[in-house]
Amino acid sequence: MTLLHTRSRPIASVHCGLATAITLLLAGTASAQDAPEPPSFDWTGFYAGITTGVGDNRLTLTDTGRGPAGTWFGIPGLTGSGNTDGFIGGVRVGYNLAFDPIVVGVEADLSLSGFSAYDDSFDFMIASNTSWLGTVRGRVGLAVPDMPLPALIYGTGGLAVAQIEHTIGDTSTAFNAGQFGPNTVDETRTGYVVGAGVEMAVTDNVLVGLEYLYMDFGKTTVNGICVVCFGGGTPGTPYIWDFEEQVQTIRLNLSWKFGG
Repeated sequence: MTLLHTRSRPIASVHCGLATAITLLLAGTASAQDAPEPPSFDWTGFYAGITTGVGDNRLTLTDTGRGPAGTWFGIPGLTGSGNTDGFIGGVRVGYNLAFDPIVVGVEADLSLSGFSAYDDSFDFMIASNTSWLGTVRGRVGLAVPDMPLPALIYGTGGLAVAQIEHTIGDTSTAFNAGQFGPNTVDETRTGYVVGAGVEMAVTDNVLVGLEYLYMDFGKTTVNGICVVCFGGGTPGTPYIWDFEEQVQTIRLNLSWKFGG
């Protein structure tokens, strides 16, 4: 009897311990379910920062034949193109308004650029320089909170502005050379911009992002001045070329979000 009585105590203790463990586990599970989830990142607010990156500037020239001197190459509508690469860097400001998970906003940026091209083949000189670029854009995106950092994936589009200088002219050293120089058009051009990007919240205030933009500035007409005109034209009369310019950029953005 004593032996049976002695062996019954550990079994009772195991049952009691198991019941206690189950009770604690259920209590812990309930507490975990009742605990509030951490708040998601709030994209609403103003932000400002810097932007830097690289770009590709594509120029297309068309010998229109509309000028009194006709066409320089004698082929109306002759077209040539080329690309120049360069760095850009500037500032950006904007505002986002979140309608979880949709985020809408507006942004403006201004960057200095290093796009410059020059060629003087065949006694014919062309030059182009884009000194700065700016955009004013709307943004529509989707907030993605389940990534390692809160992220915003967005599309963007709007107005593009640039200061562009185009020069063209005949540089022949034959008879009458030097009496007439190249002609330059330096103007502020407007066009459109479209693109996409992703932005991530490193902290409640620090945002980093990567962005692609495509800008089209349309046509600029330049009257080239001929020194020795082909086809017997009078030196100094113009022949007309059209410049078309498209710019693509990939930029890294670093911004401070106010009110985080």
